[in-house]
Amino acid sequence: MRSFIAFAALTLPAVATAATCPSATDLLTIGPAAATGSTLYSTDDYPQTCGNLGGADEAFEFVAPVDGRYTFDTFGSAYDTALQVLAADCTTTLECNDDANGVLQSSIEADLLAGDRILVVVGGFGAATGDFVLNVAAGPIPVFTCDLDEDMGSATGFDVLNIDTCGMGDDHTASCGSEDSGEDALLSWTAPHTGVFTFSTAGTGFDTVLSLADDTCDPELYCDDDTSGTQSSVTAALLAGDTVTLRVDGYFDFSCGVARVHVLEDDCVDENMNTRCDQDDAWLTISSPTGGTVDLEVTNALPGSDVTFYWGNYTTSTPVTCHPLSPDDCLQLYNPKKAGTVTADANGYAQVTVNVASRLAGASVYAQALSETATEARATDAVWSGTL
Repeated sequence: MRSFIAFAALTLPAVATAATCPSATDLLTIGPAAATGSTLYSTDDYPQTCGNLGGADEAFEFVAPVDGRYTFDTFGSAYDTALQVLAADCTTTLECNDDANGVLQSSIEADLLAGDRILVVVGGFGAATGDFVLNVAAGPIPVFTCDLDEDMGSATGFDVLNIDTCGMGDDHTASCGSEDSGEDALLSWTAPHTGVFTFSTAGTGFDTVLSLADDTCDPELYCDDDTSGTQSSVTAALLAGDTVTLRVDGYFDFSCGVARVHVLEDDCVDENMNTRCDQDDAWLTISSPTGGTVDLEVTNALPGSDVTFYWGNYTTSTPVTCHPLSPDDCLQLYNPKKAGTVTADANGYAQVTVNVASRLAGASVYAQALSETATEARATDAVWSGTL
């Protein structure tokens, strides 16, 4: 995976003279093996922001001859490299990459205007040194087009679309993703009526990033990395007929697979992202710095059943504990803590009081309950009656 940076969007420091850049060599040219050498006896002149801080390095100046997208990589080097691009002041890091395309060498892409001056620094992961090859390639700056991979129409519900992102290419890096983002899919969806809609990748088997834009694909309106576990969720208020574009991305360069795409209306927000519309679906954000007590309740337990309440700081998109009597009734909490067991009344109502520690101030706390009889079980999300 190659990192991408748009230098034209940055305010570059004033051009520095070569004397201000320690050990910088002559200007790089464009082509394979534009520079070769060894860092075995080099010094550590430039602090590295990736690759476990790095060690010995060699630096090269580069001036863009024309507007274009330039690729700098160390493929063909004999050790675990890291690559860093600095602004012309030789101190401001613009981008850093350790491993690219699943190998131990490095690659960075940069959109430069004619005359832009940068410093390209070849280092290593940790204290790694060795013989390196620095390749430089040039091409035009791609014109972004809104090429849709799938139109989801106006469908709502769980699993509106299951789409395999592997092989689709890495066309975009979302603002909340990583520079080493994975392959992505661009989807279109139109609101069937005015309302609030939540787009989610709950239950997807890889680390997703989700971003939302208008029907022109730009600008990005919303972006989310990890709402629950490694899955993503964005919510938008839309008017009837509004069309949006949804980009499903992978957080890492190896993050791809079949993405589960859900479009939920506000009668099923699925806040704990367990891909189920439980009757009670909510979380509590602890605002009190001192903690305190709060009541948990459910209204759809099995009448007369034993109801055990659980709470925790994290939910997962895949089931953690499923009841043997009902494999579809599962807790989604990671490392759940038992809050207590009570008996539900004839209407399926149950309540328990929980003491919330002050150390959780500012955290989001999730609650679920499992009600069970001798022959049946039911899992649901629990609501907080009151705030803390």
